[in-house]
Amino acid sequence: MSPTSYQTAPPRAIFQSRPCFRAEAEYRTGFRGCQQAAALQWGAGGLLVDESGGVLPSVIGGKGVAPPDSAMAAKAKNDRFRELILYVARETESDPRCGKTKLYKILFYADFWAFSKLGHSITGEEYQKLQNGPAPRQALPVIRAMVRDRLCAWAERDYFGKTQQKLLALREPDLSHFNGEEVAIVRDVIRMLWSMDASGVSDLSHRFMGWQLAGEGETIPYSTVALGTPRPPTLREIEYGRQLAAELIG
Repeated sequence: MSPTSYQTAPPRAIFQSRPCFRAEAEYRTGFRGCQQAAALQWGAGGLLVDESGGVLPSVIGGKGVAPPDSAMAAKAKNDRFRELILYVARETESDPRCGKTKLYKILFYADFWAFSKLGHSITGEEYQKLQNGPAPRQALPVIRAMVRDRLCAWAERDYFGKTQQKLLALREPDLSHFNGEEVAIVRDVIRMLWSMDASGVSDLSHRFMGWQLAGEGETIPYSTVALGTPRPPTLREIEYGRQLAAELIG
């Protein structure tokens, strides 16, 4: 089912075929129970709409906000996403393995892990299923605007014979947009993924059930975290896996 088909599909059929959508509807609107949730349907881009077609509030930073077409809400969401990109770019500047693909996976894990731990994502950004794993839907236009405003720049580097696109922050991120728990989650994700390259983080993200269930280009609902915690393995877990592999091979 494509994102645009939600607007016309029968609401009850949507919630019966995709229970994760009902869970997100209940979370985002406060409704409880299938009967009330079934009165809603999904509009294009994963927005909840009522029977009259009105867009219901989304959740950004754990707070109900105005509909996404509100200029104020859109600016707040864009600012948080922009500053998170700058923060990740700054923190991974010395990581030779972090190019565009790994940057996108760090953003994904940070937002979805925050949703799992805190009950809300950090940015409210939508993530879509692509071949290399989840990616922020608005990453390209947002970063393009940031480059234009000289907030960051792409640098091309050679990485084992391949061209790597690495984002460099040209100013310090404004962390006043985030609380301490959110920043800690981002730092943990960066640390856990530090030793992985683009192929490694892509393969890891393919294990996430939300990515597996979504269609190509479809938005991955945050509520799919209930199907499995979207966090990268800890350094201890990675080392244990390597020991097991060595024992099997040896």
